[in-house]
Amino acid sequence: MRQVIGFVLCIIAGCFFGLNFNPPTHIMNTCHTCSQNGLDYVFSHFTGLYLTSTLYFLIYCLATSNQPQFYPKVTFPGFISGLMWASAQICWFIANSALSMVQSFPIISVLPSVVSFLLGIVVFKEFSGRMNFIKLGIAYGITLISILCTVLSAVLAPSSPINPHNNNTLAYPE
Repeated sequence: MRQVIGFVLCIIAGCFFGLNFNPPTHIMNTCHTCSQNGLDYVFSHFTGLYLTSTLYFLIYCLATSNQPQFYPKVTFPGFISGLMWASAQICWFIANSALSMVQSFPIISVLPSVVSFLLGIVVFKEFSGRMNFIKLGIAYGITLISILCTVLSAVLAPSSPINPHNNNTLAYPE
C-alpha cells in the first residue's frame, strides 16, 4: 500500500513540476501588452510557492496536533537546496523567455542528469566496467545530439505559434 501511495504522490508531483511554468508562459504568449521578460514573473511565482508551502505546513501542524517533527540537522542543507532550486528556477524563466517551453524543457530536464552522472563517475566512483561506460557514452551521445537539434530548431526556425518571440530571419531571408 505504501508503494501505491508513493507512486500516486510521484505522479502528482510530476504534474505539478510539469505545469510549473504554464501560468507565466500562458500570459507571455497570449497577452501582447504584458512583459515578455521571464524575470518579471519570478517574484509572483515565488510568492505563490511560499504561500502554498506555508499553507501545507500549517495543515501538517494541525494534523499533528501542533507537534510537528523537526530535524535541525537538515535545516541548513535544506536552505542551501532551496537557494540552488531558486537559482535554477530563475534560469529556467530566462530560458523560457529566450526559447519556447517546447525547446527549453528538454534541455533543462536532461542536463542535470548529465551533471549528476559526471559527478558520480569522477567524484564518487559509482560507475565502473567498460561495457557500462560504452552504454553511457551511447546514451549521452544520443542525448546531446537531441539537445543540439532542439537548439538548432530554435535558431533556424522562423517565428511560429510555438515560439512567437523568435524573430530570427537569418535562416529564411525575404
